[in-house]
Amino acid sequence: MKDELYPATVGETMPAIPTSPALDPLFHDGADDFLGTQPPIIKIAQGGSEDKPQGCQRGQIYNNVTGECWDDLKVILMYVSRPRRVEFQPYEKGVKKDFLCSSLDGFVPNAGIKMMPGPCCKILNGQVINVCPKLQFVDGKAPLCSTIYTALLWNLETNSPGLFTIKGTAISAYRKLANRMKAQGPSLMEAKDIPAKFLYPVMLGSKDFDTHFAPTFDWLTSADEKIPEVEARELMDHARGYIAQLGNVSTEDLVHPNKEEQSVGFGEGQEEPF
Repeated sequence: MKDELYPATVGETMPAIPTSPALDPLFHDGADDFLGTQPPIIKIAQGGSEDKPQGCQRGQIYNNVTGECWDDLKVILMYVSRPRRVEFQPYEKGVKKDFLCSSLDGFVPNAGIKMMPGPCCKILNGQVINVCPKLQFVDGKAPLCSTIYTALLWNLETNSPGLFTIKGTAISAYRKLANRMKAQGPSLMEAKDIPAKFLYPVMLGSKDFDTHFAPTFDWLTSADEKIPEVEARELMDHARGYIAQLGNVSTEDLVHPNKEEQSVGFGEGQEEPF
């Protein structure tokens, strides 16, 4: 199964990870590189978000390191990982919980205090089929195990990287965006070696679902939104370096479920975007 949006070549040599004084303060612990650290996490503020900045309202987008908030945020969607699977312990405010079961590759459980025997999924006739009972809908209720994608964004407001999780009701919106990029992207490419997603930004917003806010993705493909080719190539270089290190990013660091978020899965009848 290929990663969704980044056209990496098998065996490709990744260039050195770009660093600069302007980027260093954005990394946890002031680290000089990506190894053992991670970029800030971009989140949508929920009622139960315990790390949202003071004054940040529900539905706003925020940076968990710098404390900056936005109503919407223009980003380059550099890369979206293969799905990870995580089953959380029941939510309890202020109490750090372990994962009951998790899978980094989305196919085989590898951690958790009540790890399932696996597999999570199998491939049949080129299609990914959910096997684990924790991934099944029961009486219209969402699966107990969550599917989580990690997106690497380039924040055009601050000219810096960030990570964003796509899960629950957000997956449907992401699937529509990915399909649009796949269908429309080739016609927007001016150079064969620059994917259209590096040339045209995505507006990240939020939508109120009463119980929670979910992300919205609007791909801005008008001529006045186009990123200059020289900048797009620089973003591709940044992306290669960061993608090479994404295996060091912990799902636990990325996902701190709120009471509202944890109870939300796929809507009845929705499919996973494989």
